[in-house]
Amino acid sequence: MAELFEYKAWDHTGKLVSGTMEAERPDEVASRLRVRGYFPSTVRPARPKQSLLQFSRRRKPGPRDLSVLCRQLAVMVETGIPLVTSLQLLASQQRHAALKEALEETRRDVSGGSSLTESLRKHDRIFPGLFLDMVEVGESSGHLPEVLNRLADFYQRDAKLRGDIKQAMAYPTVIILFGFAVTLFVMFYVLPTFAGIFADFGVELPAVSGAILAVRDFIVRNIVWFLLSAVAAAAASRYYFRTPAGRRLRDAWILRLPVVGELVSKVIFARFARTLSLLFVSGFPMVRSLQSCEKIVGNAAVAADLAAARAGVQRGSGISEPLRREAKVFPPMLVEMIRVGEETGELDAMLDQAAGFYELEVEQSVKTLTSIIEPLILVLLGGVIFLIVLSVFVPMFNMANVIR
Repeated sequence: MAELFEYKAWDHTGKLVSGTMEAERPDEVASRLRVRGYFPSTVRPARPKQSLLQFSRRRKPGPRDLSVLCRQLAVMVETGIPLVTSLQLLASQQRHAALKEALEETRRDVSGGSSLTESLRKHDRIFPGLFLDMVEVGESSGHLPEVLNRLADFYQRDAKLRGDIKQAMAYPTVIILFGFAVTLFVMFYVLPTFAGIFADFGVELPAVSGAILAVRDFIVRNIVWFLLSAVAAAAASRYYFRTPAGRRLRDAWILRLPVVGELVSKVIFARFARTLSLLFVSGFPMVRSLQSCEKIVGNAAVAADLAAARAGVQRGSGISEPLRREAKVFPPMLVEMIRVGEETGELDAMLDQAAGFYELEVEQSVKTLTSIIEPLILVLLGGVIFLIVLSVFVPMFNMANVIR
């Protein structure tokens, strides 16, 4: 497993330079430095204070980063700029630390005689499999700019889908967390403090306040058991959901959730249709295309259906027949669209239509979900405020009357 190393080295002018580099072993760092023309002085594991930098270097680029990268590289190659120069320009203006380092090393490998695909595959921790496969197709066919532009469009749509969902969920998440924090503050600090004061003045607490205090006392008395149970449940769930059967069960359950499951399904099938169309129109073999889709959908239940379809294709059938016969979570409409595309010889066009349909459905679902959640959030906040007023302020008014 790669880790981050700090190094100090002398350049050809005798100047001491320092930096960090990800590698498997210290001698690998030293070898890379010598290839670059440096003379290593010291190489050691990065100190803990470098943890933020380490996180930045290990963070994978998102779809927006990859979309920009593909678009820029396509333009440069299309206009006749040499590949080595293009990679150097991209690396020099790249802000993503891990992507910058990968591009720099790719440039050095390409200038040393390696192909772009071979050089990029050394950084499969940074670049997704779909990206690497598409670059290989573009490079081998001589249509690299065209393939990169298709890939840029794909990642741009993927980034938009993710952005729409994040934007829709940001406000409800913040409000729910705020309401939860206020509830805990009232339950564990405000109400117990005021309960003692009310008792001194002989003010009787409302039933709601008494119930909240009873729940609070129960939690405090059994906090150790709650924590142990939570840790045990989390550990058991983590272990089980890492198994193939556990992942399939969890992901199938997610797809069946009301509202949220429907949204997740549409995102997954939009991504699948767009990916398969992209690979198919680029000349990828169908078996390999389905294998790539299994990795990119991000759902074990859907991936299992795709694996069944891939097995059917390997036996000589089309995609739609094994999906229709064995799929457990694939929507019948999508299977039917694939069947029509296969029969008419327009599979890529039909997949594009399916992807566009599901992407539009995602936008509509996000709007619907937002319109449903916002009133519920207001009701939740109103309930929290009502409980605070009932449990704290009503006894305060009663206490004021007693004092008078």
